[in-house]
Amino acid sequence: MVATALDLSQIKTDALSSAATFRTLIGLGTGDAPTFAGTTLTGGTVAVSTPLIDATQTWNDAGVTFTGMKLDVTDTASAAGSLLMDLQVGGNSQFKVDKESGTFVSTKGNSGSEHNVIDIHQFAPDVLGGYDYSIAELRTYVTGGRTWLQIGSVDRLTNAAIIKTYIDQYIATDASGFFGWVNGTPQTNLNPTIEDLRLYRDAANTLAQRNGTNAQTFNLYNTYTDASNYERGFLKWDANVFTIGTEAAGTGTARNIELDAALVTVNGDIDTALAAKIRNINSSSTVPVFIPNDTYSSTGLGGSANYASIISAGVEGIRVTSSAVSIFQNATFAKSIVADDEPTDTPTGTTSSIALNDGNHQTLSLGSATGDVTLTFTVPSGSAAGTIIATQGATARDITFAVSAGSIVWLGTEPTWNADTNKTRIISWRYTSAASGTLYLTATETN
Repeated sequence: MVATALDLSQIKTDALSSAATFRTLIGLGTGDAPTFAGTTLTGGTVAVSTPLIDATQTWNDAGVTFTGMKLDVTDTASAAGSLLMDLQVGGNSQFKVDKESGTFVSTKGNSGSEHNVIDIHQFAPDVLGGYDYSIAELRTYVTGGRTWLQIGSVDRLTNAAIIKTYIDQYIATDASGFFGWVNGTPQTNLNPTIEDLRLYRDAANTLAQRNGTNAQTFNLYNTYTDASNYERGFLKWDANVFTIGTEAAGTGTARNIELDAALVTVNGDIDTALAAKIRNINSSSTVPVFIPNDTYSSTGLGGSANYASIISAGVEGIRVTSSAVSIFQNATFAKSIVADDEPTDTPTGTTSSIALNDGNHQTLSLGSATGDVTLTFTVPSGSAAGTIIATQGATARDITFAVSAGSIVWLGTEPTWNADTNKTRIISWRYTSAASGTLYLTATETN
């Protein structure tokens, strides 16, 4: 304290009769409000702890809001960098409070890129009876031409970062960190609430939504009024099945899904146990729909499962089963119908059998037959027509025709087959399933 020297000889003895009288004489009376000039306290060099300011006070009234230390500055005029407080070590500021915003700043950075730091320590007993502590940090960095604000925590016993978040033009976190949300208050009784939604970085350019073994759902809204009125699409795991779909509630309407790409590829089988469908709910639509492994009973079509149908305007046009393709409407072909393979029967004895269901056009080669041949036709499952090329070898064989069901009728005269040495004829056939089934045959002249 800078003050005028006090000449104790000028103070009368009776003035010392009480402490209150003495304080009044020097301007420190109990009711006085003295004005002090700037105060400088110099504690000198000490070898033991000797606080330069060591004040005590007892607060003893529950109805009073006390203040232990207060500084009220009337800022009539001052430089912008003026400080309300500046705590230093070795002439370097460690903690400052500026006059403008009351910002707390520490400049104890440990490198050229690390600048202002605030550490908040937390002590807790460890398992050995000692004390462990961690630090919550708020730091600023300048690196890469940018200034970052780092918010994080560090275990100071292991010096391991628990998690760090960086804020600049965007928010970033460490690779092991995540962005999380909780249903309620983030902290209760100092114990963090478990986040029920988390976003992670799985790898470069890979965003992950995961939370242990809990199945996840992603909703993308078309409209949202409240939790009871919306339209949305979703991607979710449901009972170990990955599901893509749309849903609505309240005033919302369930919307369609469209796959718009140059090529849509499905790797893997369509699970028939789930009765997978690609279908149009409106049976009167003129847009063709494909219905695999299902029955189309709304118009009385079909009647059994395990087939696929193409439906247009509620009418079944084509049905595919494991054994046949059925066309129920008129068909127009822009090009010829080409068979991948034409069946050929080459008997090596005296009997032969041709199943007409195996192809409309087949070949009978008799060059290896050991004698005259009995040829039995297995009739098709319905009305059909086709041809058979009959080729004789060096020894012509006679042919006796039979049929698995119904009867055979020759149109015109049946050829003399054993006179066709090294010759070829074309046998045309037409089968009708009406009247117990009749197989009509006719043959061309030889070549």
